[in-house]
Amino acid sequence: MIKRVLFGIAGVVLSAVCALVFGGRASVESVPEPSVAEERREAISETTRVLQEIIEIRQAILEETEESHKMGRADSAEVAQAQIDVSEARLRLARAQGRQEAAVRELHTILAAREETVKSVQERQDFGLATQDDLHKARIAALETRVRLARERHA
Repeated sequence: MIKRVLFGIAGVVLSAVCALVFGGRASVESVPEPSVAEERREAISETTRVLQEIIEIRQAILEETEESHKMGRADSAEVAQAQIDVSEARLRLARAQGRQEAAVRELHTILAAREETVKSVQERQDFGLATQDDLHKARIAALETRVRLARERHA
C-alpha cells in the first residue's frame, strides 16, 4: 500500500520533471507498479535481513552474559535465558524461510535451555534464593516448549 502511494507520488514528480525538461507530459501510468510477487519477495528479504540483525544482537548479548557468568556476575539461568532468546530469534528466521527442520532444531535447543533453567531454579530454591512460584513458572515454560515442539514436528 505504501509503495503504491510512493509510486503515485513518483509518477506525479516524473510528470512534472518531464513537463519542465521536455515540455511534454508523462502519464502516471507510465511508472510501472511492482507486482505482488515482487512486493512479497521484498518483504521476505526485509524480514530476513531484520531477523538476522536481531540474531546478531541476541548472540552478542549471549556472549556478554556468558562472560559475566564466568566472572560470577550472572547465574546459569541468565545464560539459559540469553540462549533461549537467540534460539527464539533463529526459530522466527527458520519459520520465515520455511525451514521446518531448522525450526525443530531450535525448539530442541530452547527446550534444553528451559530444562536447564528448571534445574537452576530448583537449586536456587534449595538455598532459599527462589520461590516455589519461580519453580512452577520455570516448569510451565519447559512444558509449553514441549507442546510447541510437538506441534512443530507435526506441522
